[in-house]
Amino acid sequence: MRASKVLRRTLTGFARHPNFAGVLLVGLGCEDNQVDALAEAWSQPASTPIRVMTIQDEGGTTATVDKGIACLSECFLRPPPRPGGRCR
Repeated sequence: MRASKVLRRTLTGFARHPNFAGVLLVGLGCEDNQVDALAEAWSQPASTPIRVMTIQDEGGTTATVDKGIACLSECFLRPPPRPGGRCR
């Protein structure tokens, strides 16, 4: 089994676990295993926020960390989103 298939299966299992309130998936932006495609393949409940970002698109590590913290604050430090809501 290819390593990328194992990684996708493992991350999908984590994302679908009922103890996960949401998912922030961060990729490099240049890898074969693209995080956008992975997140699109997940069948998450509409109430589970999913945020995807890449270090390359966000402008580097520091910018990605800052935006990730802002997203987590927006998604999880406020009242629960209404059904169908997503962290953007």
